[in-house]
Amino acid sequence: MTNAQAQGYAVIALSKLICSGHIKGNKKNLCELLDREMYSLMDIMSEEEAEEKAGRILQGINDTNSRGNTEDIIRVTPEEANKIIDSRERKGLFYCIENGIYVGVDNRDGNAWTEDFGSLSACKRWLRKR
Repeated sequence: MTNAQAQGYAVIALSKLICSGHIKGNKKNLCELLDREMYSLMDIMSEEEAEEKAGRILQGINDTNSRGNTEDIIRVTPEEANKIIDSRERKGLFYCIENGIYVGVDNRDGNAWTEDFGSLSACKRWLRKR
C-alpha cells in the first residue's frame, strides 16, 4: 500500500466514524489530530513532503475557512509569490516554501498580507482564519 492509499483510507475511516457518531468532537479539530498522527507516521519522508501530505488530508476532509467559505489555497513558487505581493493583481490565498519556511500570502482584498510559518498546517490555518 502506498502512502497516498493509506491517507485515503484514513480520511474515509475518519469521516465514517464522525458521521456514525463513534467519534465525537469538532470535525476540524479531529482533522488536525489526524494531520499530526499522519505526520508522525511519515517520518521516512522529508519534512516538506510530510507536511504537504498531511495538509492534503486535512484539505480532503474540510477545506472550509472560518467564515464558512470554501477557498482554494494555491501553492506558488517564491518568484510567483513575490510577483503577487508586488503587483497585488492576482487575488486569492497563496503559499510558497522558501528556505524551509512556509510563507502565506492573503491577497483576497488586494493588500497582500504575508506571514511566515514553520509548518504548512499552521500556514493554511492562518490563511483560512485571516
